[in-house]
Amino acid sequence: MVLVGLHLPSMPESPHHGIVRSSESRGPVSDVFFPVAPHTLSDAHIETGLTEQLLIKALYVLNGATSSRLAKRLCLPAAPIRDILATLKKRNLVVHRAAATMTGDFRYDLSEAGRSEAESLVRRSAWSAAAPVPFDQWRQSVRSQSVRGHPIHLADLETAMTGVELPEAVMRRLGMALSTGKALFLYGKPGNGKTLVAERLMASFQSPIFVPQVVEVEGNLIRVFDPMVHEAVPTPDIPKGLGRLDPRWVCCHRPTLIAGGELRLEMLELIHNPHLGLSEAPLQVKAAGGTLVIDDFGRQQVSPRDLLNRWIVPLERRVDFLSLADGTKLEVLFDPFVVFSTNLDPSSLVDEAFLRRIPYKIDLPDPSPDAFRRLLRSQAIALGLTAAEDCFDHLMDVHYTDRPLRACHPRDLLTQVRDRQRFLDEPPVVTIEALDEVIENYFVDRGQD
Repeated sequence: MVLVGLHLPSMPESPHHGIVRSSESRGPVSDVFFPVAPHTLSDAHIETGLTEQLLIKALYVLNGATSSRLAKRLCLPAAPIRDILATLKKRNLVVHRAAATMTGDFRYDLSEAGRSEAESLVRRSAWSAAAPVPFDQWRQSVRSQSVRGHPIHLADLETAMTGVELPEAVMRRLGMALSTGKALFLYGKPGNGKTLVAERLMASFQSPIFVPQVVEVEGNLIRVFDPMVHEAVPTPDIPKGLGRLDPRWVCCHRPTLIAGGELRLEMLELIHNPHLGLSEAPLQVKAAGGTLVIDDFGRQQVSPRDLLNRWIVPLERRVDFLSLADGTKLEVLFDPFVVFSTNLDPSSLVDEAFLRRIPYKIDLPDPSPDAFRRLLRSQAIALGLTAAEDCFDHLMDVHYTDRPLRACHPRDLLTQVRDRQRFLDEPPVVTIEALDEVIENYFVDRGQD
């Protein structure tokens, strides 16, 4: 797909957003983009007219709200909100519902004319919550918070993979892929932890990221923050004097978004909500600064070829093109760390030209016998079970003479042992009898995985 993107003029860096560089190279706020709370609408880069519309719609929902409550709902500073309310009162769109509170703050209601205006505005867009941040500031945040700009070390990855048994060579290759931010193919037999490894990758980065609730571009609103994807965390310690966080942004862990067999091409486009009057960001936009896992690749409703055709330009140029509600083409940064996870041979899914665009291809092998035993021991501890080594000897000597080892087996088998002992009111002890019984439950035929 070749399109001409919408390029907006660059916003000069201001004291109201920027990069915090900690003296601790691997500390919690090293190289963190930090949006500083604005004091004025000019600082917030939001037009007075749009703020007036949001206020009128907010009062339509919150009759009798104070200016401070309205400012909190819109995530804007209180002083300019009071000024705009005074202007709206002069225009007979709002009225004082009650005398000033003890803090000197009035309660406001819409007048008859104001309610009529609100109903007209709501028909076009019902959004009346967080004010949007400007598109260019969002672009700056994505670029600054990319995993590409935050190098990791082997120790970081080892910490993230605690409890996951991986050969040293695989760890090195994972680290190389993650440090570049380029796409990765994880493949191998089912049950060896491909999804688990993909989920853990972002834990290698200690610093959080900041995600805007809503973005505005050419009059269009795009909702980016998604509580189903982004896990909010407390704002890290920021050097004194910088200010507090702009409440239009949410401090989050780097996201990991997993799309499985339900993935469809339309999920990679802006989804316009005509009632709210805004568009929902697609998966790859919500996963910016984190990981987008295409799980069980090759079994989606969309074919592997169609999916990779959709992402040829994004994977190579790190930009994507999306259609706004009015049909305008918008160029956005494509910045998730994309992981394709599959049980199939990658070469059977796509041709060489596509594989070239996914530079890292890592096979997660079956665990070695020693690694398998370590998993058995660690899983027993995690499940609160006591296990003698002779029980594991029996498991290996009797049940794994001709059965391949899979990383998921220790967890699955010992979970059944725990459930069995609880049901029979027996002590939480792994026994040979229990292992023999759960083996019969777990495997369909002896020797098959």
